[in-house]
Amino acid sequence: MSVSVVVTYHDEKREYLREAVESALAQTLAPAEIVVIDDGSVRPAGDLIAEIGRGVRHLYQGNAGLGAARSAGVTATSGAHIAFLDADDLWPRDRLRLLRECLAADPGVAVAMGHVSQFLSPDLSDEERQRFRFSPAPMPGLLATTMLIPRWVFNRIGEFSRNRQIHQTVEWIGRLQEHGIRTATIPDVVLLRRIHLGNFGVLRRGERHDYARALKVVLDRRRGGRAGEV
Repeated sequence: MSVSVVVTYHDEKREYLREAVESALAQTLAPAEIVVIDDGSVRPAGDLIAEIGRGVRHLYQGNAGLGAARSAGVTATSGAHIAFLDADDLWPRDRLRLLRECLAADPGVAVAMGHVSQFLSPDLSDEERQRFRFSPAPMPGLLATTMLIPRWVFNRIGEFSRNRQIHQTVEWIGRLQEHGIRTATIPDVVLLRRIHLGNFGVLRRGERHDYARALKVVLDRRRGGRAGEV
């Protein structure tokens, strides 16, 4: 089973990006290819990716948002399965192997996902660390970055919404359900989500509004309402 890894990047710290890519390269189930989609960064990461080497590709596009970046990554790759990784997060070493085994164990399951655990970025100062309150306990991850998706599923369901005001993953999973495509969630942690100054607090409050709006889109679609179209 060949896996294409799509890493999305938009001006996160470059050391975060390096660590993210290296966590994909260190998988016990080696990916067939890794492509970094640079979504309009002020300081493009092409030189860093060239320094990492090992066949990792860097593609730059004008800033179009996360949904567009992920879709561009799918278009630029050819593996039978697709896995997404954000530039500030990490994968445990067995992530791809565990999700592949989930799919192999039940042919009726098309998309596998797992749990996420959050961690404080080591570069935070003691004062900055005191600003965050969160549980490090694993929780089910309803995120694109916890999934292993067959390409045929992505082609059937379509790309993530490019509407920046919507929680793309929830809306996309809603379309999965409409098509009767089964998913399974394994108990293992498949994503380490980095907590840092650029992604918590105000951004998380905004995500909650996006999440609620995306749920409304899904429910409207189920009722056959045009308000659910995006």
